[in-house]
Amino acid sequence: MTDQNPSPDALPLTQRLYQGDPLLVWLRDRRRISYPVWVVGLALLGFALLAVPMPLFGAPMDSRDLTIAALQGFVIMPLGFSLYLLMPDFIAGLFDSLGNGGMIGGPRRVGDREYPSFTDLLVASTNSRWWVAGALLLVALYWYYRLRLHLEINATMNVPDQYPLWVRLALLLFYSPLLYGAVLSLARLLVGLLYSQRLFRQFKLQVNPLNPDGAGGLSQVGRMLVLSVLVAALLGAAAALIIILNIALGQNPFTRADTIALGVIYLVFTPLLFAIWLWAPHQTLLDVRQEALQPLADEYMHAAAQAMPASGESAEDIKAKTERLVEIKRQYELVRDTFPIWPLPDQTLKRLVTVSSLPALSPLLTGLVIRLGDYLLQLFQPH
Repeated sequence: MTDQNPSPDALPLTQRLYQGDPLLVWLRDRRRISYPVWVVGLALLGFALLAVPMPLFGAPMDSRDLTIAALQGFVIMPLGFSLYLLMPDFIAGLFDSLGNGGMIGGPRRVGDREYPSFTDLLVASTNSRWWVAGALLLVALYWYYRLRLHLEINATMNVPDQYPLWVRLALLLFYSPLLYGAVLSLARLLVGLLYSQRLFRQFKLQVNPLNPDGAGGLSQVGRMLVLSVLVAALLGAAAALIIILNIALGQNPFTRADTIALGVIYLVFTPLLFAIWLWAPHQTLLDVRQEALQPLADEYMHAAAQAMPASGESAEDIKAKTERLVEIKRQYELVRDTFPIWPLPDQTLKRLVTVSSLPALSPLLTGLVIRLGDYLLQLFQPH
């Protein structure tokens, strides 16, 4: 008989990273429904719950409300839910690519954990019960504030007063698993970033400068950086668009908790992603290159000390010493130029920095343009 319930340690790293989350275990291991079905169904249901009840129950709905409902229903919710479903694969991809690719060497310091123990600690930290408890507590607080205190700013739309109780409850039920999933997705991403930083700091990496990926074997880190920054930029762009719509209508853009949450995620995680999945591997690649260059630098200094012309030395001897220095320098430059120092190409990095900056700049520029237009109108109005 085959073992229908293998031990958690025998599971792939991807599955091990979510065994502490009962909802994700149910979605991925119990309910065999494909990701596109979940995402499309969520988008349609979310937009229907946000847009349909407003005219149905006599609540005013303008183009701004419809645009925000479309953004939430077809962009923010499906994207957030996709991240929740796929975050374990995303994190496991980095550690599997480095571990299975033979790039992980021994610990830098005596007494540090070996790599298998390191991944066990990663799994334990990701599956901590505190993450689930914190997510459930936040959902409970959300229900309390929405039903008991009736705050104007909430984690959904500002629900119109015309909505009956059952519609409000439907929105709460719909948003609760999304809020739960968002908390756990951010928790997994934080743990993944923390252990990525520790990985580069604690272990020696076997970098191959001629690896076909052009990044010494670290191209997976670059791909993760690109994908994660683009997702953060997309969430930031959604927040920026909502801010722009409110500014254009002369309304306070910070009266919506969803806008604030998206903006905070974008502003906090974008620099954090660059710091850990760009700067940390950059420093590692520099260290590896320095280790390869140091013997050549020492040899050059030794040869240079011996190359000082001695009294009565022939021109041929001096020429031979000079040619040796030139050859060591040429080899030094060859090794220096062969080793990559970034986990992704320079052009890709420049484009990524530009794209990631746009959501932060667009609301500022829009606000300045609108204020400048109002100023010019007042300046040229007849008194």
